[in-house]
Amino acid sequence: MFDPADFAMGSPCENDADCPVGPGGETPLTCITQNSTAFGEGGPQGGYCSMPCTASAECGAVDGPSACNTAAGYCFRLCQPGDSVAKCSGEFQACLPADAEQGIGVCLPVCTSDLSCGEGLFCNLSQQNGVLCSAEERTGGEVGAPCTPDTEATDCKSGLCVSFQAANPADPPVSFCSDFCTFGNFEEGCGYNPTSGETRETLCGLTADPAGDVGDLGLCVELCDTAADCGQPGWGCELFLDAQLEEAFGRDGQCVPPGTVGGADAGVDAGG
Repeated sequence: MFDPADFAMGSPCENDADCPVGPGGETPLTCITQNSTAFGEGGPQGGYCSMPCTASAECGAVDGPSACNTAAGYCFRLCQPGDSVAKCSGEFQACLPADAEQGIGVCLPVCTSDLSCGEGLFCNLSQQNGVLCSAEERTGGEVGAPCTPDTEATDCKSGLCVSFQAANPADPPVSFCSDFCTFGNFEEGCGYNPTSGETRETLCGLTADPAGDVGDLGLCVELCDTAADCGQPGWGCELFLDAQLEEAFGRDGQCVPPGTVGGADAGVDAGG
């Protein structure tokens, strides 16, 4: 399988000089910076080396494993999701499965927080091009808040509501506001920047695809010390019961739906 690390497309950058010419041609790549709007709703944190395109053949001819994101009109790097070393370049990207039969994914920009995006920019999920730094300040529920998939656009600040089958199949599905993140980047993400000095409220704790692995697209979950910290009544705090994790994240556990808590804080009702 290809190793995207050998190619320039999707590499982090601050300016065009950081983007070398791809090995397949003489066309120089352009640095799409985080304060640009080249990808539509905003720009990629950490920058993203790319070039305009209308078809994937244009991208591959210039720089190996890449394809045209026609929604953005730019080339995006390809990757291999799951247990693979063929991932994306930089910690501010995540591999999203795009062709399950071929085992190929696309490297999407995934910003980590408003603070990381910079003054006047906000880390927002775009419709088709990843999680970008944009000038739009959105409102809605934070990670862990109640929502429904039908009303996620207004229920959740991120615009993303995740729904799971309840522990008891007879019960309705359980849902919570989440956001996309890069699984394996546990230092920051999901709105948290370690330099902020704030208590950490979220973590990239799940993979968006059940077969996902480090470097793939992840889902944000709510952190807690007790069930009272969780955003929905009846949810429990699943304790890490691991001193190293508690120290690393500054919290004792993560919020989980009713009937699934195995830690010491099981069964506590946040509403009462």
